Amino acid sequence: MEFESSNKLRTAAQRLFDRSVVDDVLKLLVNECGENLPLVANNFERVQFAALKLSDGDITRLKLLVNDAKNDWRDLLVAAGFHRAVDEHMRWFENLCQA
Repeated sequence: MEFESSNKLRTAAQRLFDRSVVDDVLKLLVNECGENLPLVANNFERVQFAALKLSDGDITRLKLLVNDAKNDWRDLLVAAGFHRAVDEHMRWFENLCQA
């Protein structure tokens, strides 16, 4: 299946995961943790970044987090600290890129 990820999502995945699994990570996030989530509208990048942050670069953990997001993605936002401000995930991304 074709998938399209944002440049920011790709960059974050490349920073956190081994090169050999980055495409798998992006496919998972785009296909299973994006527009398919209920009531997320077009702001699913926050949820995707929350899953990335909480995964700590572990694809097995990421898969569990994506399954959790399907039940209630708001829990991921809270756990990642992205629930207070709609742009908090971008601050995390900027810090990730500077590390």
